[in-house]
Amino acid sequence: PEGACRACELSADGKRVVFQYVGEPVRAYAVDTGRAVSRFACELEAFKRLRLSADGRTAAAATSGGEVVVWDVDTGKELRRVKCDGGSV
Repeated sequence: PEGACRACELSADGKRVVFQYVGEPVRAYAVDTGRAVSRFACELEAFKRLRLSADGRTAAAATSGGEVVVWDVDTGKELRRVKCDGGSV
């Protein structure tokens, strides 16, 4: 991908990295091989934070619209979406 990297997070064990470039989906890569693990199935245009769980198996993003979205890092499948009362997360 080209352009600015909006968010990047390395797993605690150093095995996975997730990131998003502006206008692109969130992607996960294996650090040791540099190979893509997954593209996250999402329709997020803007989010404020991207974080990985301690075990590196799930990722979460807080959107500017007040939602928190959680994905499985290995499959890219959305696991949960929560709308937070009050808007901003």
